[in-house]
Amino acid sequence: MYFKLSLRNMRRSASDYAIYFITIMLAISLMFAFNSIVFSEELISLAANMTALSYSLIILSVILVIVLAFMVNYSTKFIIKKRKREFGTYLLLGMERKKVSRMFLIENICIGILSFAAGIVLGMVLFQLFSVVIMNIFDQVYRIQVVFSLDAILLTSIYFVMMYVIALWGGGRLIAKLKIYDLIYGSKYNEDITIKHPLLYTIYFLIYSGLCGGGIYGIRTLFIEKMSTNADRLTLFGCLLAVVIGVYGIYKCLASFITLLQSKMKHFRYHHTNLFLLRQITSKIQTNSRVMAVLAVVLTLSLCLLTMGLSFGQVFKLSVNSDTPFDVMVTIKSPDVESFSKVIDFIDAKAPVKDAVEYKLYAYKQAGYEEASFLKLSVYNRLREQLGLDQKKLSNGQFIIHVESWTVREDIQEKMNNQLAIQIGETTLTSDAKLMFSEPIEQYQTNSLNQFTYVVPDSLADASLTPVRSILIATNETPAPASLLPELKNFIGTNWLPTQGLEWETPDGSPRIMAKSWTQTNNMVAQTTFSFGAMYISFVFFLIVATVLSMHQLTDSAEHKFRFDLLRKLGVENSEIDRLALKQLALYFVFPVIVPIIITVAMSFIMNQFFSALISTKNIIFYNMLIGIGSFLILYLCFFIATYIGFKRNITAR
Repeated sequence: MYFKLSLRNMRRSASDYAIYFITIMLAISLMFAFNSIVFSEELISLAANMTALSYSLIILSVILVIVLAFMVNYSTKFIIKKRKREFGTYLLLGMERKKVSRMFLIENICIGILSFAAGIVLGMVLFQLFSVVIMNIFDQVYRIQVVFSLDAILLTSIYFVMMYVIALWGGGRLIAKLKIYDLIYGSKYNEDITIKHPLLYTIYFLIYSGLCGGGIYGIRTLFIEKMSTNADRLTLFGCLLAVVIGVYGIYKCLASFITLLQSKMKHFRYHHTNLFLLRQITSKIQTNSRVMAVLAVVLTLSLCLLTMGLSFGQVFKLSVNSDTPFDVMVTIKSPDVESFSKVIDFIDAKAPVKDAVEYKLYAYKQAGYEEASFLKLSVYNRLREQLGLDQKKLSNGQFIIHVESWTVREDIQEKMNNQLAIQIGETTLTSDAKLMFSEPIEQYQTNSLNQFTYVVPDSLADASLTPVRSILIATNETPAPASLLPELKNFIGTNWLPTQGLEWETPDGSPRIMAKSWTQTNNMVAQTTFSFGAMYISFVFFLIVATVLSMHQLTDSAEHKFRFDLLRKLGVENSEIDRLALKQLALYFVFPVIVPIIITVAMSFIMNQFFSALISTKNIIFYNMLIGIGSFLILYLCFFIATYIGFKRNITAR
């Protein structure tokens, strides 16, 4: 009997459970997708230390399950508030509290099972998308295939049970504690609304806004100056804390600020139903100011983490490609190495060498300028040949500029308006935009002393330039194993370097050894772990914000339906009431995202500038920020539409 009654109630309350169902479904889909990554042999086999990603995702999942449990508990309380008159009626008719709680538990379990099944299906789709991203990071070809991991389903089921036990235990206790009178007449209680002094809290609003802006400016200054000391890091923490406090304070004072603004716009305030709308908005923001402030902080973290997760994956990948464009690189910060033949033989024994280039990096300091780096044209073309690039030529009196950083490239292009020239001894060379190239040749720590390299004729380098580094570039027939790097380091450090008669003990004299296979494998794992961890947390934070906002509005629409009924009695048409409800919902959903989006945009510009020296593609973080915010707004819009449908149904129900 109670099971049939639970099913009937669940069907009748389908619209009330819509947000609840969507939230659980999305949470389960995320858990299942990330758990599928944990148990995917194809993905884990990409690197030896890929298990770090698995452990990170499992730890994150356990933490986020607890967070999601409180979110589900919040949603459960909404359902109870929405149906407390119904539950009160059951109690008046003689039904025991235990049986009411049991009936409610059956309803939630049925909804949970349905959302779990839908979440698994959606999670399989998300897993395919995440797999494509991971395989792309590792430059592997991925073919879409149906993967059904029983281990992933089992682990997701455990998380689901944990989440539901925590959530439903709280919901059952709430039903047991409520009095029949509260259940029957609770919706008729008035809100306790006190709009604090508008002028005073407007001043507070401006102070918190200044604190938030000052924190962002401080972060920008620290990143531009390349913070390096503990004091700088402590200052950075203080700036971040200032931003958080500023965001929280802005939303705590928002209702009073809106009250002051609308008091100065009397024509707008008394136009049509604007007075009702403004009162609704200010009362809701005021009574829920703490909740909205916390949601704004969480939303700021969500958007920033999403931008970082999307961006850092590409930043790391571009950085790795710039650091290791060649299979093997050995850089000795001394010009006295006569031959790398023994090193080449050692590499060839581990992974057959297709071609090798031994050369010197030159330096020259022109009066009034910083010391510049130089390569011979023949060496430059040999390096380009290793990468499958075209060969370059120089006419008399010309030089090539190689620069990978887009910011440095822009600076040099500005100088080229006045024709860029360098003086080497008695020789003057010029260059232009057609002689500037930016393909990755490991410029930052191998082929340059700074952020750009000049390429000059061989004869000029031999006659006038001073060699400062000895470098070996080797290209293998097939990709070398990742184990080559530690083996090569051991060989150079113990068997080869002592024979050179050089000082290797100082940091400046120690060799720099890079192997493409090892660097890409290990850096890609770190990149994948950070990126997916950031996006995982971001999506969960988003679910929390969207769910709480939706539940707040649906609760208000059910408990204060009489306000809209009063408007109908005053002669306001249903179409106008629908528009009024749409405006109210839109404003309530828009306000919490304004400041977080502004902060996310500002932080994206700061990070884009900070990492500019490592990124050959201009504004990559800014573009990913737009993608992140766009994706967020699409999902946010879906929650808004679902909320509006339920809100409209509640205020028009008879």
